[in-house]
Formats: sequence, structure tokens, C-alpha cells
Amino acid sequence: MGTTTSTIKIVNNTNTDIVKTSVFDMDKFDFQDSPNRPDRNLDKISILAKASIERQQDLFSPASHCPFTITLFFSDQTEDTFSIDLKYAVGCCHRFSHSKGTRKISHSVHDKKIIIIIDNPTEQCKEEKDVKETRREKKYSSDGSDDINQTLNTGLDNKIQETARVGREEGHADLRRRVRSKS
Repeated sequence: MGTTTSTIKIVNNTNTDIVKTSVFDMDKFDFQDSPNRPDRNLDKISILAKASIERQQDLFSPASHCPFTITLFFSDQTEDTFSIDLKYAVGCCHRFSHSKGTRKISHSVHDKKIIIIIDNPTEQCKEEKDVKETRREKKYSSDGSDDINQTLNTGLDNKIQETARVGREEGHADLRRRVRSKS
């Protein structure tokens, strides 16, 4: 009996390294004695932040399903766990479950390749966007335009203050005239 070859690619789009993986809930029958199976080539690996790994998987053709579960351990002491059926790569058994963790994990299939994409949690994405915005603001202010804006603002403030002073003086003079005319 033969095997069907597929590929799984895990993309770590987070800012945190995956320091270790743990594969479990896998039936060895589904992969026979191939070295290209999750417990042999996806277990105990690391994936740097903003990097990916890709591994071939040999699926035993008579097996109706080839599911497994994997836990990803991150350098920030958090973990995410998901399960997927590798027969999904060959048009069967679209089973995916993200059972533990806060990261966004998505999946797709292209040409017998399952692609798993791990993104930062929604709150972390917002925080990173805020940090990037702050950096961009600092970059623009560090190019000297901030000094120009400060000078313009100071000049504008001085002009407003002068106008207010003149207005007060004119107002006081007008008030004095009215008081004198009534007496």
C-alpha cells in the first residue's frame, strides 16, 4: 500500500519565538513507518519570530484520516494548541481546531500544502500598531520639522498674546471713556 505526500508549512508571524513544539494525539498507522510524519519532523522544533518551517508529510493512503495535535511553546511563556487533519491537504477531512491560546491561527491549502499562519493576538496587534505610529511621529519630529512647528507655534502664541494685550488696552481705554462721559 502506498503513501500520498503532502507538505505542512507553519508561519510564525508573531514577534515571539516558538521555542519548542510538542506533537500528540497522532495515530502512527496513518503514517506507517515514514520519517516524514508529525511526531518525527514537527516535534521538538523551534521557529523564530517572523520565520517559517516547512516539512513533508507521508500520509498512508488507506488511512481515512491523518489528524494530529501540536502545542507551540513561545518564549514569552505562553502556548497555543491546535489540531488539524493532514488529509485536508489532499481534499479530504477539513478539520481544524484551535483549542488553547490567544494568538490568531489561520489555515489554508494550496497544491497539497497546508499553510498554518500564527499571528499576534488582537490586543498585541493593536499595541504594535500604536508603537509603530509613535515611532513614525518621532521620526517626523526628529527631522527638524518639530523645531519649525515649535517656532511657528511660539510666533503664533506671541502674536495672539500681543493681540489680546492690545485688545485689553483698547477695551480699558474704551471703558475709561465711557466712565468719563457718564460723569
